[in-house]
Amino acid sequence: MLKEGSATIEGYTYQNIIGADTPCHRDRSDFRGVRVTEVGDVKNKNILDLGCNIGTMSQEMLNMGANSVVGVDYDSEAIGTGRKYYPDVTFMESDINIDLIKRMPHKDIVVWTSQFMWMVKQHGWDYAKETLRLISTKCDVLVFETAGADDGSAPLDIMQTDVMKLLIQNTTFQDIVDTGPWTDALENWNARNVFVCKKPFKIHHSSLSLVTIKDGVVTKDYRISRCKPDFTKEVRDRETMFLKRLQGWQHVPMLIEEDEWSFKMSYEGMRVKWIPDNQFNDILHMLRSNNITHRDIKPDNLLWNGDNVVLIDWSWAIFDGETTNYSHDLGGNYKCPLGFNDEYSLRRVQREI
Repeated sequence: MLKEGSATIEGYTYQNIIGADTPCHRDRSDFRGVRVTEVGDVKNKNILDLGCNIGTMSQEMLNMGANSVVGVDYDSEAIGTGRKYYPDVTFMESDINIDLIKRMPHKDIVVWTSQFMWMVKQHGWDYAKETLRLISTKCDVLVFETAGADDGSAPLDIMQTDVMKLLIQNTTFQDIVDTGPWTDALENWNARNVFVCKKPFKIHHSSLSLVTIKDGVVTKDYRISRCKPDFTKEVRDRETMFLKRLQGWQHVPMLIEEDEWSFKMSYEGMRVKWIPDNQFNDILHMLRSNNITHRDIKPDNLLWNGDNVVLIDWSWAIFDGETTNYSHDLGGNYKCPLGFNDEYSLRRVQREI
């Protein structure tokens, strides 16, 4: 029985089965399976295909060298058809929900196409976003597509141009690429953009701190470094001092809470891929109007949260005229040869990326 919000037309198989006299209302699913292999290496990978229907895409990924593909769908009839024609695919008859994702083992690749919008319709935005966040902790690569307000099928209150922001703000992936719509004149597919998300943030362990992310909150804990407690404590205190000083500026994380050895701040998205000139000027204005030199501006310390470029890691910042005993090996290749100069470093990053 079809559920509310299902894309399947009753009496028609959702995907085509090559060589079988089975009606369908959307063909060339094998083409989309090939496209997955073009944007990500599936060879020897373990893959989860969410909303697989009869599994045409799943089978194509196996054909292209995947080690295993688990296809998940609630439709028992579709699963039965898939098991008949695609015996090498591991099918799972199940709703796609948070409990399912929690139970799933880690996968190399998760393919989640043409299903997210139905989850929003059935469970609401908050539930769908939390599922998306959880998936980003369960795989190394996510291939994602959804309908939007500019799509005639199950429209959401976002446009295709907003999907990138959805992924930035609700996953932990540090590299997200919009590959454009996967459609051509021969396909009966809506022109939805497909996003390839890679490099999920896990744990960052430096000599001084441990950085973790959970539920959209970053925790930076300095308890791991007690060999030089006075120095470590000072580094932690300086970072929170600058975060407090700059609260309200859109280019700085929000400080949420703190204790003696750690603090929590807002998660600000993926590594920046461009710096618009207006945001370049805003960041310099923020620093200059507060008489602050960051001293460690480099690509790793610049994030994009979907709205703004955000500058992080304020441990080594100084006020104008202040001197410290901290290492002068800050900024890496982006440091000005004549000394610390945030405008020079920021411009060099802007040109490089």
